Amino acid sequence: MMGQIHDELLYDLCPSEQDHIFEVTRRVMCEDIQQHSWLIVPLDIDIEITNVDTPWFYKEEIKA
Repeated sequence: MMGQIHDELLYDLCPSEQDHIFEVTRRVMCEDIQQHSWLIVPLDIDIEITNVDTPWFYKEEIKA
């Protein structure tokens, strides 16, 4: 992970690791966090990708 901007995580990753990184991120942010009793809403994440050196305007949403 390169950084966090508000409620977004920014990764610079190898394409062969993409599926693993997305699954771990989804598990931690949607399932593992549910151990807190005060968190009572279901959580979900959206994943958007772009090529290196491409403006964020061109991000494409993918299903993970």
